Amino acid sequence: LIWKTDTLVPFSISTVFIRELNKDGISFKNGSVATQIMKSDLPSEQGIVEGMWMMYKEGTYFMFYSSSWFTLPTYHMGVARSTSILGPYTKREVPVVETDWERYN
Repeated sequence: LIWKTDTLVPFSISTVFIRELNKDGISFKNGSVATQIMKSDLPSEQGIVEGMWMMYKEGTYFMFYSSSWFTLPTYHMGVARSTSILGPYTKREVPVVETDWERYN
């Protein structure tokens, strides 16, 4: 299971965790622990990472996520990659998908 935590008041940046589930898909595996794998640490993210989903291809995990405030034209989709599901993840500095800036400026 992958999830994020943050708070609006008082504001705290988004932190992403992962924890192994049982085969039933609704309970945590005994002995598993929540592990931090990512946080909002790029200026363009404005403290927010959310909506994470992951792909695995040829030995690399790709974690896609949305970032920034969804009400702003800076809202975008980023990606981070790792050779281990538990990280560390390296973020791509350039968004995968972003708003058409010319349309909103």
